[in-house]
Amino acid sequence: MLLYIPLVIYVPALAFNQVTGINLHMIALLVSIVCIFYTTLGGLKAVVWTDTIQMMVMFGSVITVAVLGTNKVGGVSEVWRRNVETGRIEFFNMDPDPTIRHTFWTVVVGNYLNWLATCSVNQAMVQRCLAMPNLKKSNITIMIMAVGIVTIVSLCCYTGIVIFAAFYECDPVTTKQIRKPDQLLPYFVMEIARSIPGLPGLFVSGVFSAALRFVRCTNAWKSFKGGAMVVTGRRVEGEREEEGFKTSLGHGY
Repeated sequence: MLLYIPLVIYVPALAFNQVTGINLHMIALLVSIVCIFYTTLGGLKAVVWTDTIQMMVMFGSVITVAVLGTNKVGGVSEVWRRNVETGRIEFFNMDPDPTIRHTFWTVVVGNYLNWLATCSVNQAMVQRCLAMPNLKKSNITIMIMAVGIVTIVSLCCYTGIVIFAAFYECDPVTTKQIRKPDQLLPYFVMEIARSIPGLPGLFVSGVFSAALRFVRCTNAWKSFKGGAMVVTGRRVEGEREEEGFKTSLGHGY
């Protein structure tokens, strides 16, 4: 987590920098301070509420960008045609060579092992399950999370092929309109946002929503354990039961 958290801070900081021009390092510092501040004060309950609200913002921003981008390209059929013609769509490459980046085997086996680790022994996932009042609600949380993961990953993949379709005749990296490939999505949003006030803000909110939950995990878990040491077990269980449904939604996200 200590190695991963700087990466997830960098992603929203980069998006914010692309939209506003504010210094990247200053944004990363402010994000860390704000996140640590409200999770330290609010503990687990603050994480649950912000996770639930930010889930809605994240899905809303991804869907908005995907829909507007599809409309800019000329429809779903045009997006698909441009990607198929350039060899970007490939579902069943059964080549067993492990050095090939994307094959049926690397995607299925690799993703299985990746998500198995993420959803079983990862500190953030263990925290979410322990925050639930009983095993049944922990299982419900896992099911909600699985549906959410499939949905958001599918939307992100579709957004990726929309961006390729939009720039397939003119690569912004090659033409020096952006410096690095990881600036493609913010640049794409700025391109389609020229006539839509507020869209860059929605996009940045969505990116922050997706990334900041990882920063909260470690700090909120410390707050939760610290609270459990000074509060009676009965009171803790009561609070966890009371927050059950909201915790399922927030932690499922």
